[in-house]
Amino acid sequence: GAGLLLGLRTNARAASIRDALLDREILVGTSADPHVLRLLPPLILEPEHVARLAHALGELTDASV
Repeated sequence: GAGLLLGLRTNARAASIRDALLDREILVGTSADPHVLRLLPPLILEPEHVARLAHALGELTDASV
């Protein structure tokens, strides 16, 4: 289906962030660039989904993944 594609540049390797997010049941992808995380939310994205991702990324940043 239709959706949105965003790239998020990270300081840590995107694969390790992807794995940590998957442990939190948040599905994201990586790209050919090892420091780009792909966000592929559906067009029915809700504010709660964004808040959940932001919270998880904040936790991972604090933990220095």
